[in-house]
Amino acid sequence: LYRVSEFTKDFYKVGEVARIVGMSPHSMQGWDTRGVLEFDRTVTNRRVLPRDRLLEFLDSRNLLIHDDDRRDVVYACVSDSDDNTVLDAQVMRVIEAAGDKLVRPLIMKEHGDAFDDARPKLLELITMVMGNTVGNVYVEDVSILATWGIKYILTAFAAHATHVVDMTHLSGDERSV
Repeated sequence: LYRVSEFTKDFYKVGEVARIVGMSPHSMQGWDTRGVLEFDRTVTNRRVLPRDRLLEFLDSRNLLIHDDDRRDVVYACVSDSDDNTVLDAQVMRVIEAAGDKLVRPLIMKEHGDAFDDARPKLLELITMVMGNTVGNVYVEDVSILATWGIKYILTAFAAHATHVVDMTHLSGDERSV
């Protein structure tokens, strides 16, 4: 998947487009000849694809993430307590450590532990990530998401261009996992 913001040039050469869509330059030339993806020609007769046409093509193939559709999530979860003040304090620590990095933040908080499979907010978060609507997930500690299988969650999130930002060191040097 690609973000719209990754494409900063006005025109892309055949080889660049081929790398982006995972095909050979020769295949791209064939697509141009058959009208599958029509390139423009320079004055020296070289094929180039305008940015807008490339984005339109990628979007039609569900390979494009619209940056303005994504938002960040602050996810907090505590076990051993029904006291919402503990959850609220966790959220505030993450927000303070993240500073102005949060983009249209959504706060998700619930009670449960890393071994609990009845965590509706976590399931909602996973669904949002799979729908490509989450940019970053900010957590106080990555183990809040899961203990067993955390690598599966991180791999799935990364495949949807979502980064988990672990705020374990709340002194301001967050780390992305």
